[in-house]
Amino acid sequence: AFDDAARVEVLTGMAEGLRGWRKAPRPARWDEIAPAFAQSDNAALAAVTRELSVLFGDGRAADELKAIVSNSMQDPATRRQALRALAESQPEGLAALCHSVLTDRAVDIEAIRALALIDHPENATRILNVYARLDPETRQAAIGTLTARASTAGRCSTPYWPTRSFGEYLSDL
Repeated sequence: AFDDAARVEVLTGMAEGLRGWRKAPRPARWDEIAPAFAQSDNAALAAVTRELSVLFGDGRAADELKAIVSNSMQDPATRRQALRALAESQPEGLAALCHSVLTDRAVDIEAIRALALIDHPENATRILNVYARLDPETRQAAIGTLTARASTAGRCSTPYWPTRSFGEYLSDL
């Protein structure tokens, strides 16, 4: 029998092996073991179980992660990990969730990084609206996200674009 530490190691290995997958086939017996692991007192075991459950197509797990991200009373590291897991699987409503937490310093950088993966017409406007209050690392992520897609980068043009750097333009916001 495995203890929780061993379970965390095995499931973390699975999660790392599946990193980059948006969806993966659900392993046999996953539905039997996942509910108990997700409710474990071991936070690492519960977190990696939820992350994998989302990857295996469990909509309830995706909703649980969305609730964690939205709850400012939760541990910031847990919220960031939940948002990273959601970004990898890109469930329905991810753009709206990211937009809703752009003003939350605990998760703003992960929300901005997740938006780089989503082609949504409001991404550029939403990011530019919060750009001035972002810390330097998050500003770098914002620039990366704004330039990651042609559709988003095109929304950043202004009549001043040829004579001003992107950074100068954003500094004026």
